[in-house]
Amino acid sequence: MRRRSTTTMAVAATLATVAACRGMESAAAAFVVVVVPPRSSSSHSTSTTTGRRRTTASTSMTGGGIDRASAAAAASGEDRRNNRPLLDEAFSGLDDADKYETVLSGLCAKIVDDGSENNAKSSIVDPMRLLGEMNALGISMGPRGTVGLIDATALSSDARIMAEVLSLAKRNGAISRYGCLQGDVDPVPRSSSSFNSNSNSNSFSFGGGGGDGDRERRIRRLASLPPVPDDDRATEVANAATFAIAIASCMFVEAFAGPFHLDGLAPWANVAIFVAVTILVLDNLFDAIVGSTTLLVRMKDGDGITDVLADAARGAGSGSSTSSSQSTIVRKEDMPLGIGTGKMTGSVFRGFGRLLSDDTERDCMCEAAAVFAAYGLGLPCFAFRPNAREGAALVLQSMRGEGEGGETNEDGGGYDRDRRRRRRRSTTMDCLASDVGLMKVMVWLMAPVAMELSRYPRLMSSEPREASGFLDRLASASASTMASGGGSSPGTLSALADALPADDEERDAYLRWALAEADVLLRRNAKVVDSLSGALAGGAATAGDCVAILEGF
Repeated sequence: MRRRSTTTMAVAATLATVAACRGMESAAAAFVVVVVPPRSSSSHSTSTTTGRRRTTASTSMTGGGIDRASAAAAASGEDRRNNRPLLDEAFSGLDDADKYETVLSGLCAKIVDDGSENNAKSSIVDPMRLLGEMNALGISMGPRGTVGLIDATALSSDARIMAEVLSLAKRNGAISRYGCLQGDVDPVPRSSSSFNSNSNSNSFSFGGGGGDGDRERRIRRLASLPPVPDDDRATEVANAATFAIAIASCMFVEAFAGPFHLDGLAPWANVAIFVAVTILVLDNLFDAIVGSTTLLVRMKDGDGITDVLADAARGAGSGSSTSSSQSTIVRKEDMPLGIGTGKMTGSVFRGFGRLLSDDTERDCMCEAAAVFAAYGLGLPCFAFRPNAREGAALVLQSMRGEGEGGETNEDGGGYDRDRRRRRRRSTTMDCLASDVGLMKVMVWLMAPVAMELSRYPRLMSSEPREASGFLDRLASASASTMASGGGSSPGTLSALADALPADDEERDAYLRWALAEADVLLRRNAKVVDSLSGALAGGAATAGDCVAILEGF
């Protein structure tokens, strides 16, 4: 009976210890309970004593385990408290500007990484709302956020969205040079009939301001402007391809005359190849051949190369020959069929130049001119290769925005969120259906042409016919829109009709004036355009990178 009570006491102590351990969070409170069964009556006292000692030792170990478990649990809780708010602690060390910049950059990076145009149109709303909140709080957007926002917006390919984003960025103070060159473009002096007919219209008086003296000055300048260079690259490439096919056919006849029993045609094929190549070379390189031949003849007669070059310079200046040996050289006017003037095979030669040329620096220079002109003139477009279709679409989009803005009221009752968003966009994109608006777009289209003509004698990368095609597309769209009576307000359609050239003479004046204004604009800002061209030549510049260069970030 005594043994049972002793054993029961040991078990009770053990259970009490276990109950205490279960209240702890750590598993380190586990312990070992040793109960020694009775071996004999003589050894009962010893066993009981031993059991008590072991139970006491176990209880002591358990107490130490509880202390260690408590320390471990406290440390674990501290770690969780430190790890859980780590992001909050990192943000707490930033000011509000850095917080907004980080979130804005993350939202824009997500849009850019997705790369979808539809997703960009729907997802760009959040960065725009965030930027609007920054404007309300007076927080400036940094260069990193500006570049990311422009790149994300460019994916939408929507001029009105781009116009709203640029307007928000300009109100924020993040950009300052967007549209800063609009006042540098002089208006074209229109004919008196066009000016008088437009005086009572809704269009701006383009060329009528500044007084008669200023208008007379611009009329004299217009009369002195050179014509827009002709460019028929499609015909040139087609002629070059036809010439190449003809030469290849003759070479095929010569090479495979035996197997195909064409021995009788082989000599004629050789003659055709020789005549075609000779005419092509003489027609386009006549001056170089005659000049080198004259130099050799003069040097053979004992004249020094310095005297030859001096005589050539004097002859070029006076237009007459100064050497007796030059009279023996065949003159260009004496060549049959006009060979030497380039009229016969010039298009073939230029076509080969277009097919074989690959001048990346030249292409990037034209792209830089287009981006600079669009940004400086306030056009919400980052097309590196502007064309007539994009220009006409830009004008028509601005007209639709103007119409939508006229149909809405201020209370917004009954309008859903998308309709209100379109109404807000219509207020941030200037209507281009005016004389001033058309000239801005034409200067943008002519900027690559002006840039290339300032560096090279012949156009290869730019297309001077895009501005003329822009006027054609706009005239067609204006006629169809007025006939249908939809898409824009009547006042806007009337302004567009009045802004278009009245006749071919005025159309030519528009084209020549746009080219001249683009040339002046680019020459005044040559350093910025060159920097932008160098960045584009690197091959990794985005629309946001271009804005960073233009803004001087």
